[in-house]
Amino acid sequence: MVARVRFRAAGRDRVEQLEVEGVEWSLGSGPEATVRVHHRAVAPLHAEVLLRRDHFIVRPAGHGTVAVDGHPIRA
Repeated sequence: MVARVRFRAAGRDRVEQLEVEGVEWSLGSGPEATVRVHHRAVAPLHAEVLLRRDHFIVRPAGHGTVAVDGHPIRA
């Protein structure tokens, strides 16, 4: 399975804007969510994303609301 990831860099290990095809969104506790490669989906995301070896940690960047799989995450 292949995931396509497009992002705008905001530092060495962070991105500001992430668009992923082939992911599963799963909410974590608090204002973070984990993005795992899974099913075909296109999800534009305006958030701070911490890059990890096998997943992304997603946090709202600055202000506004980030929706993950229909569930809003407020900054």
